[in-house]
Amino acid sequence: MKYPESESSTLEFKESIPKHNQILKTIIGFCNQNGGKLILGIENNGTIKGLDKQEIEKALEYLD
Repeated sequence: MKYPESESSTLEFKESIPKHNQILKTIIGFCNQNGGKLILGIENNGTIKGLDKQEIEKALEYLD
């Protein structure tokens, strides 16, 4: 299954949760432009991969 849109200046896919502060840098970059969407669990070609539940919980704790 593929995501219906493709990456652009306002849409970025990440196959997994970015390490260290990279996720924050991406979000700040969107804030400095015209906004945007960061979608996790999708390969660069748009294929939906999903994320492991533990990965999601860890990310939520980090971003909280």
